[in-house]
Amino acid sequence: VWVGFDNPGNSLGRSTYNNNLDSGQISGAESGAKTAQPAWNDFMAVALEGAPEAPIEPPEGLVSIRIDLATGLLSHKNDY
Repeated sequence: VWVGFDNPGNSLGRSTYNNNLDSGQISGAESGAKTAQPAWNDFMAVALEGAPEAPIEPPEGLVSIRIDLATGLLSHKNDY
């Protein structure tokens, strides 16, 4: 799903993530997470109806690490 203008000079506006809204909704102008993502979810719900769920297997050799959002450094915390 793509939302936007043919001319990249046209802005869809500015949006922000608002933790004070129900489930941390995005407020403000249009954005991928606010407009395109819900449309994609609705489409895929119908397209995959009745299809069995399959786990996503990470590629061999992939390493998963935690990054502290405040510092950008490696974190050993167990919280998210």
